[in-house]
Amino acid sequence: MKKYKNKLMIIFVALLSVFFLSTPVFAHYLSTGYSVYSVSYDVEAGSYSVFDDPASWWEEDVGTNFYRSSYSSNDVYLKSLAYSWFGLYSPTVGSDGNTDFFDIYVNSESIREDPEHYDYVAAYKSSATHEFGHALFLDDLESGWGDNSIMSYERDRNTVTHPQPHDISDVKSYQ
Repeated sequence: MKKYKNKLMIIFVALLSVFFLSTPVFAHYLSTGYSVYSVSYDVEAGSYSVFDDPASWWEEDVGTNFYRSSYSSNDVYLKSLAYSWFGLYSPTVGSDGNTDFFDIYVNSESIREDPEHYDYVAAYKSSATHEFGHALFLDDLESGWGDNSIMSYERDRNTVTHPQPHDISDVKSYQ
């Protein structure tokens, strides 16, 4: 009887392993994302490259069609704001529960004042890439991820500017 229970337990653990290993265990899903297929945006303030480069990185890595359009309802800003955050994704959710449009802010003042950001342009782009990640349904990762995710609060914004393999895998699992 004991051998039977041990075999049953092994089978059960094996089945659980197959289930959990076939899905992104550490997926960080954000319900107010915009789209994993096509994202337009209009640069309202700041340099185009601060947003165009991150948009192209997401497009290259996950296949989402990112494009700048003056007709887009999704506005992005590089502005000096009197807040402590580096970036903000602000979705407007309709009555159907879907995100109708979003605004993204990259806070140049907060980034410049932080002593860890010696490469401002890289930090701006890291923040823009992170905020575009929210539009792709990725949520923040507050601790324990370091440089392994663009969505990590702990990443080095001077060097981690592109989506990381974990982020790419999560977005592809949502497509």
